[in-house]
Amino acid sequence: MGRPSRHDSGGRGCTRPASLTVARLRGGLNEIHGVVAGRPHHSPLGELRLPDDVRVHDGPGVLVIRQESVEVTGAADPAADTYGTLAAVRVVGARRLVSIEVPGLVAPADRDAQVARVHAELPPGSVVSPGQRVGVRFPTSALAVVEPAAQQAVDSSLPAREVAGRTSSSSDRREAVDAARRRGE
Repeated sequence: MGRPSRHDSGGRGCTRPASLTVARLRGGLNEIHGVVAGRPHHSPLGELRLPDDVRVHDGPGVLVIRQESVEVTGAADPAADTYGTLAAVRVVGARRLVSIEVPGLVAPADRDAQVARVHAELPPGSVVSPGQRVGVRFPTSALAVVEPAAQQAVDSSLPAREVAGRTSSSSDRREAVDAARRRGE
């Protein structure tokens, strides 16, 4: 049997999930791996500023945003956060669920071009087709960052006293992982 996952109790579990597992369980489709440095999240989508109420630590982080919150605009929209191509369009009731491939902006972690896939839910009446170029906006208030699943697995294997006493630096995380490995955990 699995273990219960933590979630935010005020109905914010969808927009401010406590973990990647909770984001997935609540139906979230967007997981953009990147790095947090200061307040922005850096990824193939570029640099996205996080809301002040999102608690983050510098280091690896997965940007999560509900597909209902992603705004799809015209390809010439100067206010778009990024641009991409519709890779897939699926009819879901009166709405359209689209997958957008965003071409490789340079990610700071590896400097290699990457392609990010972003999912968005369009309102009824939207007419779109695969191959169409679009603009994409990410409302700052809808952004959140959670730890990568690999880091969550490490945290769950550590004794509670080690997790509680950890700081957020990546060197401390590496030390905690190395200590767990030495103990055979």
